[in-house]
Amino acid sequence: MSTILKMKFPGQWPQIEAVLQAGPTAADWDAAFSVCLSDRIQKRYLVPIRALQKGPLHGEGFTILTIQCALIEFLAALKKGWNFHSGAPWGVNDEYGSSRRLYKEFLTSEAPFTSVVTSDAEAETFYTDIRCALVHETQTKNGWRVRAIGPKAIDFSQTYVNRDLMQKLIDQWVQSYRGALPNDPQLQAAFNRKFTYINSHS
Repeated sequence: MSTILKMKFPGQWPQIEAVLQAGPTAADWDAAFSVCLSDRIQKRYLVPIRALQKGPLHGEGFTILTIQCALIEFLAALKKGWNFHSGAPWGVNDEYGSSRRLYKEFLTSEAPFTSVVTSDAEAETFYTDIRCALVHETQTKNGWRVRAIGPKAIDFSQTYVNRDLMQKLIDQWVQSYRGALPNDPQLQAAFNRKFTYINSHS
């Protein structure tokens, strides 16, 4: 069993990072995933989403989708190991100043999102009419609806997002990331950069 499982993030990040820098095993990386990432997003995002999904269908879908939109940007930044800084040049000092570009690249290049977002134009529509509209105006735009039914997570012809299927895409991506992390040096370096930054601002 990895010693990381006995540690807490963010308080013990220096000790966690030390293990990850000193010939870590696959079990160490999986433990880091659990302690630093999974525990954090479960408590702050996924458990609240599941509670809202049990609601009476009185508009909570907007709250769910807004949280999901925030999670997508975080996951996109996590994969790169970058942090948002307004106006920052793309990729300089591991920062990005354009959430649009980050968001669109993620949706059009990362499975399973690529199964429903198949073009840059569709990614732009999702970013402007859903993500930005929810964050800035507490609504979707151009006829987009949030539903708990429908065969697709995002249906660009019928202009709806199925908030429950959207959550399944997010969950699938997180589990795929978990499987890849122990064997991918680029993901590992990005993980360390991201959580060093999060720890420094905790």
